[in-house]
Amino acid sequence: MDLVEEAEALGLVAMDLVDEAEARELAARSCFTEHDINSSGAIDASELVSVLRTLGLKDVDETDGMFAARVDVCFRCFDANADGVLSFDEFAHLYNSVAFADDKEGVASLEAIATRHEEIVAREAKIAAGTQETLRQAKSFKRIRQARQQAEHAGHKPGSSRLTTGVTMAFLRDLNSIIRRDSLGDDLANGLPDELSTEQLVFGKSSRNVTGPGVMGWCIAGPDGATAKDSCCFIEWCERQGFTEADDGSPYFAPVTHFVSHAWHAQWPTLVKTLEHYANSKGSELMVAKTAFYLDIFAINQHVPPGVEDPPRSPDQVLKPPIEACRRTVLVLAPWEKPKSFTRAWCLLEIMTTLDAGAELDIALSPDEHRGFLTTLNERFDNIIHNINTIEAREATATVLKDKESIFKLIEEGKGFDVLNDAVMTTMRTWLIKVITTFRAECKAQDPSDVYPIFPNGRTGAVLGRSIAALHQMLGHHDAALEAYGEVLKEDPDDPETIKGIVLMYVEQERWNESLKWSTRLLEVRHRTHDENDIDFATTLYRLALSHEKLGQYAESAASYDSAGDVYLKVFSHEHEATMRMKADEMRAARGLQTNDDEEKEEEDWKRRRSKRRSRASMSKSGTISLAASSAPRIQSAASEADIDPQIRALFLELDRNGD
Repeated sequence: MDLVEEAEALGLVAMDLVDEAEARELAARSCFTEHDINSSGAIDASELVSVLRTLGLKDVDETDGMFAARVDVCFRCFDANADGVLSFDEFAHLYNSVAFADDKEGVASLEAIATRHEEIVAREAKIAAGTQETLRQAKSFKRIRQARQQAEHAGHKPGSSRLTTGVTMAFLRDLNSIIRRDSLGDDLANGLPDELSTEQLVFGKSSRNVTGPGVMGWCIAGPDGATAKDSCCFIEWCERQGFTEADDGSPYFAPVTHFVSHAWHAQWPTLVKTLEHYANSKGSELMVAKTAFYLDIFAINQHVPPGVEDPPRSPDQVLKPPIEACRRTVLVLAPWEKPKSFTRAWCLLEIMTTLDAGAELDIALSPDEHRGFLTTLNERFDNIIHNINTIEAREATATVLKDKESIFKLIEEGKGFDVLNDAVMTTMRTWLIKVITTFRAECKAQDPSDVYPIFPNGRTGAVLGRSIAALHQMLGHHDAALEAYGEVLKEDPDDPETIKGIVLMYVEQERWNESLKWSTRLLEVRHRTHDENDIDFATTLYRLALSHEKLGQYAESAASYDSAGDVYLKVFSHEHEATMRMKADEMRAARGLQTNDDEEKEEEDWKRRRSKRRSRASMSKSGTISLAASSAPRIQSAASEADIDPQIRALFLELDRNGD
């Protein structure tokens, strides 16, 4: 007989006990609140006078003073800690002794209550102790019945997966105690091991977690797992056992609000800390209490997964209901620098499904991973960018080969791998901007050297500002990038790395006038702050030369390329030096061609001017050109006698206005 059958066997008696206990507590609470006039959270002696008068314990011919004196005696009997007021628990003893007494006549007077105080309290304790287990089982049955009704109302069939049901933080915190109550062994007496992977929690073992614990004595869905007998998901199993709420009444299960994308390889305790850290960062305790995470290990029937149901459901048919129901996916990154989530086919499909649904995609880190991220941000920001830029969905794996094939087919038929890669990179960069911006604001509000000693004192703003700008630049948000760079320059107008970032952005946009302006400024800064034989100095000269080149300023470009070559030679970078020399020669050659082009252009301009003058002359009246005609033979004769240099030719043509 399982717990459900045992609870049902208690019948109406058990349910009546539950209802009676709840009714007594509700009545006591209502009376307590009504007579707590000053809302102090306690009942004082004067307020108790009103309570007991309401309960009919004042004699008809008794004066108020006499009644107050008798109330005071009773009050002191129930004021267990002698603090001069009755807490709710102290008041409830007194109230229940009068309002729900079995022997009404025996407690009809205040004297009897005071005299029999110890006896009354002892009797209440005995009743509570005698019915505690019955009440627990009855409450469990009540929860089971409610869970069944809710499941039927939601259309959940026994043994089906709960695709739109989430688990609360109360459940995640109490999971250890739930497991201990069900486990017959003592291997989990101290809770779940820190090294336990999610896969081991589900199946009891994992061939991939070589550093973790051995085979677990308890698991969710192994051959002897908790759900094996009933062949159901863990949420349904908990409902059948009556594990549906915490001791404070907080529910364990609720409609899903956040879909969690995580890798089963990762450590389970770390995942719980990550979700708690994420929930706490999002709002008040009330919001945390209402948060319900979709976790596949609890919601999916591992014995009959959706892919083998009748009819079977494809991976996207499994993911769409929970993601579309909550419209927010939490992507858990662990470890931070190389998240396992990006190497798992299921996680990538979850990301794609989220994007297809137009849902939000959040990033979550554990507290330890968050600290590691901040260290990486300061010391190895380029590593962060490299890890993001090298995300490749095509390299993802899956435990079941068939799953991988199905998922890859869905990706190819959907957005495609390249679009998915770009979407993940964009999401990561956008999230990084949010995190770094928040962190920078925190650093501005207090001395970062005290709270975040990983940053060099005084350089936090510049480091973070440049990071924000670089990420905006990668997203194509050039105005936002310029604004972020500008914030850094307000703190340090000559910060070379910031000016360099502006130059690179303009080069990328092919805005050569701006690139030339900022390259010149960067060169001036490096003249003051760097050794002129430094490699950074050479690269600055190179970008200056490139800007001149693109603007057609070949002489200036050749000079800058030569200067860059001089520096590269001094730092023993002969390959770069040779490249600069070659570019300088190209610029000089381009300058020569440009000179020839200029001469040809002048010749063309001259021919156009002559043609225009002839056109005007032909339209003139004959009398207007008589003087020019009379002098033309002499000029023509002179012009034909010898070669005429350009200046003389220009003078000749000026006089030969009719062009004949």
